Amino acid sequence: MTVITKEQLQNLTPNTTISGIILVKNYSIALTKNGKEYVMGELMSGVSIPFKAWNNSGAFAKFKNEAYENVPSLITGSVDNYGGTTSIIVDTVQAIDGYTADQFFPIKYNIDAYWDALKAQIEKRVSAKGVEICNNVLFNNTELAERFKYEFAAMSHHDNCKGGLLAHTFKVINNMANIVNTYPDLVKRDGVANQDFIDLLYIGCLLHDIGKTVEMQFGVYQPEAIVTHRFLGIEFIIPYKEVIISSYSDTWYYNLISILLQHHGEFEDPCRTVAAYLVHKADVFDSDMTLLAQTMESVNNADGSRIKIGGSYLTI
Repeated sequence: MTVITKEQLQNLTPNTTISGIILVKNYSIALTKNGKEYVMGELMSGVSIPFKAWNNSGAFAKFKNEAYENVPSLITGSVDNYGGTTSIIVDTVQAIDGYTADQFFPIKYNIDAYWDALKAQIEKRVSAKGVEICNNVLFNNTELAERFKYEFAAMSHHDNCKGGLLAHTFKVINNMANIVNTYPDLVKRDGVANQDFIDLLYIGCLLHDIGKTVEMQFGVYQPEAIVTHRFLGIEFIIPYKEVIISSYSDTWYYNLISILLQHHGEFEDPCRTVAAYLVHKADVFDSDMTLLAQTMESVNNADGSRIKIGGSYLTI
């Protein structure tokens, strides 16, 4: 039994067989046009690839009746290409001992370096009272910090890799720094840069996705995801409500809550504060650019290659 490698997944040939150990990342039961059940999901070993298991296969019953999400497994199957998308049709699957899920996750970022850089950015741009709040909520909260460092930023979109949440947060803070430096009037009150508002923007960026540490586990949505990371993040803030209000104000506190609730903007709850709107813009810019970069990495960059982003086809 050998592990299916990243290189194998990147060079699959349609109509060939494949077997080996791989991580079953996630899956769900779907219906064909004829109303028959089948399994669809993702396999992972350094990179992700979609898979299916038809209802006449031995794998289908196992996926339907047993728990295989984030489980290293021995699979056999065949390589399929439909509509330009390569996938694996899994015929058999069996959980394998001696492996852990994180061995199969893509390693893209230097987690320790990003963690140190994130703390340095906050210490550079936020006031002492703001840094203390960041330390209490995240940096000195050992259990939360470990989850935050290693969690994915998304299941199947931008930074869907180990350390993705950390890297995404760092990039959003960098985007905010560019906004503040390029458009300084946005942070002025009565003609003077307002440090409390600047603190709000950077702390909002730092904590905007903190709820993903509960919403997901290595990119797989958990039962708590029914209320989304936007609400779950607020639960990390509430214990510090009085401290935050005494350091800033009631209005500042609720502006911070607005960021956590509304940073998806028009895609979820519309922004109701300038702070939420600015964090939303910093957030969505990184999401879009990272998704573009990841999509370009996944194709042959020869002349004439095209990628699909949203509803548009783009020539590389």
